[in-house]
Amino acid sequence: MDEDIFYEIFNNSQEAILVLDNNKNIIAVNNTFSNLTNYGRDELINRSIFDIELFGSFSQILKNAWDDKKNDGYWEGELLLNKKLGISIPVWAEFKKTTKEKNILYIITALDISHKKMLENSLDFLRNYDALTGLPNKNLLDDRLKQSIATAKRMKLKVGVLYIDIDNFKLINDNFGYPGGDILIQKFIKRLLPVVRETDTLSRISSDNFVLICFGIKSDKEILIIINRLREALRDPFYIYNNRITITISVGACLYPDDTEDPLKLINLAESALESAKEMGRNTYLLYNTKDTVNIEENFAILSRLGEASKRDEFVLYYQPKVSLKSDKIVGAEALIRWNHPTLGLVSPMRFIPLAETYGYIKEVGEWVVNKVCMQLLYWSKKGINIENISINISPLQFNDKNLRLFLEEVINKYNIEPKRLELELTESMIMKDFNISLGIMEELKKLNILLSLDDFGTGYSSLSYLSKLPIDIIKIDRSFVMRLKENEYNRKIINMIVQLTKSLDIKVIAEGVETKEQYDILKSLGCDEYQGYYYSKPITCDDFEHLWNNNLK
Repeated sequence: MDEDIFYEIFNNSQEAILVLDNNKNIIAVNNTFSNLTNYGRDELINRSIFDIELFGSFSQILKNAWDDKKNDGYWEGELLLNKKLGISIPVWAEFKKTTKEKNILYIITALDISHKKMLENSLDFLRNYDALTGLPNKNLLDDRLKQSIATAKRMKLKVGVLYIDIDNFKLINDNFGYPGGDILIQKFIKRLLPVVRETDTLSRISSDNFVLICFGIKSDKEILIIINRLREALRDPFYIYNNRITITISVGACLYPDDTEDPLKLINLAESALESAKEMGRNTYLLYNTKDTVNIEENFAILSRLGEASKRDEFVLYYQPKVSLKSDKIVGAEALIRWNHPTLGLVSPMRFIPLAETYGYIKEVGEWVVNKVCMQLLYWSKKGINIENISINISPLQFNDKNLRLFLEEVINKYNIEPKRLELELTESMIMKDFNISLGIMEELKKLNILLSLDDFGTGYSSLSYLSKLPIDIIKIDRSFVMRLKENEYNRKIINMIVQLTKSLDIKVIAEGVETKEQYDILKSLGCDEYQGYYYSKPITCDDFEHLWNNNLK
């Protein structure tokens, strides 16, 4: 090979390269190595590799790699490369011994893997911690609870599980927006952490729901002492945007091994006690094994009409626009169900969907939503509202219904809509419950040519190892990463990472919960495809959506 060409390749290689002579003195160094380490050629040429602390303690690896008595003169692996100014970076290095014209040469190549390591660390954080508070998330909570139970079993101790809910937290979000809600959550945690014992674990598992694992509990009385300590820490008012706010909490609690020895059941029983506490009037607490009075009047009012609600046309769909960050045009919508109950008024899905799942009504409710959305798509098409797609939230019971594909196929044919205009939103926890079964279901659904999206991305398992295997079209970045984009550089890096990685998989990225111009601008600069949130529009009726669509075209 022509020497000029060889020199050009050598200097422009993406790998950092050092060439040593038989005495281990540096005789050649390329531009990449100099740029990576901040060492100039003059500082390296003719110096022994062992005189320069480039690889620190790994110098012994070089000696071993080039000892003919020990191996064939080759080694590769991950190690730290020391830069001139004392900074170390992770690299993938290869040490190779070779012969050229009877002269022995030693070649060292190093590839910077800083971005890869940062990505791995970020994904690890996503899998185990809540981005807003830094507390363990549901994923890590499960592991901590299992560890606590295992230790308690050996030591013959008890473990308390407290399920904590901020009363009327929705009013905070309604009055101050999600940023205001985030501020309260952070101040809330700042109050609680000082009174949480070092042996305990406080975890955030959803918007305003927290679980506290209390290790080494001796009795129910000690649980009550801890609960009162938490309530006392919240006695003083909070301030959000100079507004004085007083908050209370409802708490449900249970004990290992008194109530159950199953970690998952412990959390479920504590949550059940919490729901009973809230039904008794909020700002209260209840131990699972002592609850004897549960207010079932509201549940009865819901259940007595739930089975007939769709036939009585009491359900209604609201639509939140999904907007392109490139064109600022409405391209889709998310359908959100509400219930106009004759005595309770407008009932949130957070209230009746869990009951529908528990008492076997969710299939009927879900089928009503799918029919209504397809009917709406047909109706809007006739009016010239050619929306790309409407997304529907699917419950775990619907997802695992063996007749789901057949039902969807029948409805699509009934209304003669393009399948890709229907989008099913699935959650990570739903899919990961049994990954292989979920994968099979999704592959069957994709045969219909409908769209599949992964909702609340980043709050649970978030692993590229399964993301690349799933036949999904869209990822929805959870609002917890969007809300504090302006103030939180880490959230910005996480979203940038998600966007870059999903682009390589040809997956569209949508951001939820966009409330401000700053968030909009940042998401646009990061290359996010679409967004939805109060910055553009809250969920609205179909008539208001039509009006918004027509104005958006102007």
